[in-house]
Amino acid sequence: MSVNKKIIETEATVPGPENTFKVVTWTGNGTARDISVGFKPDLVWIKSRSFARNHYWYDSTRGANKQILSNATDAEATITGRLTAFNTDSFSIGTSSEVNNNGETYVAWCWKANGGTTSSNTDGTITSTVQVNEDAGFSIVSYTGNYTAGSTVGHGLSAAPEMIIIKNLDDTDKWAVYNSSIGATKFLVLNETAAAVTSSAYWNDTAPTSTVFTIGATSPVNSPNNENYIAYCFHSVDGYSKIGSYSGNGTTQTITTGFQPDFVMIKAYTNSTSLTSWTIIDSVRYGSSSDTNPIYANLSAAEGTRGNGSGDGDVLEISFTATGFKLGDTGSDNGSDEMNDPNNDYIYMAFKIN
Repeated sequence: MSVNKKIIETEATVPGPENTFKVVTWTGNGTARDISVGFKPDLVWIKSRSFARNHYWYDSTRGANKQILSNATDAEATITGRLTAFNTDSFSIGTSSEVNNNGETYVAWCWKANGGTTSSNTDGTITSTVQVNEDAGFSIVSYTGNYTAGSTVGHGLSAAPEMIIIKNLDDTDKWAVYNSSIGATKFLVLNETAAAVTSSAYWNDTAPTSTVFTIGATSPVNSPNNENYIAYCFHSVDGYSKIGSYSGNGTTQTITTGFQPDFVMIKAYTNSTSLTSWTIIDSVRYGSSSDTNPIYANLSAAEGTRGNGSGDGDVLEISFTATGFKLGDTGSDNGSDEMNDPNNDYIYMAFKIN
């Protein structure tokens, strides 16, 4: 996957919040140790770069050792030897090959909420437990389902979330995704390549407000068995994050975020193929000028493949600019299914390291 490594260093005119997002990489050595972040992370998403391994999501609300996998439907599992602690300015890893195999390379995307401090939220008809970083537009929300369509859940943010990612912790269920560009009549699935599906069963055809999001009566968001859920809620913050959408054009185009992003995740939502995976690019893992090393949230594949996990990503092209990201360039597949098919529309979420 070809990329321009000359990232323009012009700062955004609107500064974002500080110490809320970081991309960290390391090489495994088989010895338990701390991975420095620079702040206490509350959501840590770990992926092997060099081997086909699962995506491991940990958060400080649920606690260390409790994993969920964005490329699978598995229920939450408590596994020792992987992420073992959330620390003041780092997280700790054990000796598991999934996170610390000798010579293997890894990446973690880290977000700060409220340092692990939670509170009860009674804004919705379901009482939730939240930890919130209002400045960063990010909250971690846990709740127990009641299988009642139209139930509401308090998210703790000061504005309506534009992206909500939910996982049933107690059962083998798909990951449910709400996105404001698609609307509350449809849903996406984080562990699949599928296009957006029209259904009232997920969001009850009701957009989130500044206090709550609404859920239907379906197992991935609201089970009949009083099951437990975790939700990650985001809204855009000037100078730091942007949740948006664009239409593919098959040539080149620049998407404006208002700042130079360091992480972008893109998903096609009007049509689906085997390639329309959740494509992740970040500035820390930039490789040679011929490879941006994409990773896909729904695939265990090592970095650098296509969206179906086969071949390599050299036919794709994305580069970061001072105010957004550019799709397409000379010699690349500017109409790729993953990013810029002229017959598809896309959502994205972008963050700046700060």
